[in-house]
Amino acid sequence: FPSHDKGEFFLRIRGNEALSGRALRFDGTDDGVSLGNPAALQMTGDQTIEMWIKPDDLSVRRNPWNKAYAGEGTMTIETGGDINYFYGTGGGNNSPYQTFNSLKDLRAGHWQHIALVRQLGAEPRKLSWYINGRLVNEAAASYFPAVSGALNALVGHGYAGRFKGEIDELRLWNVARTGAEIASNMDNVLTGGKAGW
Repeated sequence: FPSHDKGEFFLRIRGNEALSGRALRFDGTDDGVSLGNPAALQMTGDQTIEMWIKPDDLSVRRNPWNKAYAGEGTMTIETGGDINYFYGTGGGNNSPYQTFNSLKDLRAGHWQHIALVRQLGAEPRKLSWYINGRLVNEAAASYFPAVSGALNALVGHGYAGRFKGEIDELRLWNVARTGAEIASNMDNVLTGGKAGW
């Protein structure tokens, strides 16, 4: 996933065009994807994590994305349907870390686009949650930069629990995407030439 622009990168998990419209299905029991711990995923500055997500239920805490809650960042869907993002300077699943809540609930059985933006490289240093292309919460970032660690990047499982449902169009960026960029591209197949690609 090297970039074509200024050493920035983008990771997209999706099949070929013949598989377009098909998502990764997770059973909540033993499914998950490990991306390892390559340097490209040890994001300590700006970061955007986006995906289409369709949780089957919201009965237990689950991780659709997990790297390190006191490191590069983790998403946890809580039992109320809200989503917490954690990141910090501990470098692993330890402390210190910041918790940032979406303040908006996901709906079980429905496709929703979620995006977390961490802007640490420029003022204002902030965290932003977008659901279906709309800003739903924003807060000041407590730590900059984050600290990377040795934990693998995981899709569909993590410290809180295994995800049950479907995930599609996972996009990881090492840039802080704007709300306009998220809203205008969440339904599009990206073909290159984007900052952070």
